Amino acid sequence: MYKQLMFPEWVYYRKWKIKIEYIGKKKANKLNCLAMYLPDKNKILILKYQSYENIINSLLHECLHAICNLDNLEVAKYGEEKIVSNFSDAIIRLIKQNPLLPRLLKKIKR
Repeated sequence: MYKQLMFPEWVYYRKWKIKIEYIGKKKANKLNCLAMYLPDKNKILILKYQSYENIINSLLHECLHAICNLDNLEVAKYGEEKIVSNFSDAIIRLIKQNPLLPRLLKKIKR
């Protein structure tokens, strides 16, 4: 499943290039998580043995953590994990309920 789908190796945000590493079960168990943003390395780790939807949700979730970190957003006092989780779930719902939205977003010029 994972090898057939093309997932990005990098995500760009403003002037930053964030590396994405798809990890196996052993490393995920060692880290005790399915995905993680490592601010010191500017890297996102994602367990590759998940459903497509879970990988996309994890990617969005960790990108939101990266945005909070890189933009110095002070969300910790409000509970960063809860905010990021709610927003990533909401974005997935929004896209699923509005399939035209991703096509419209693709038309935005860089």
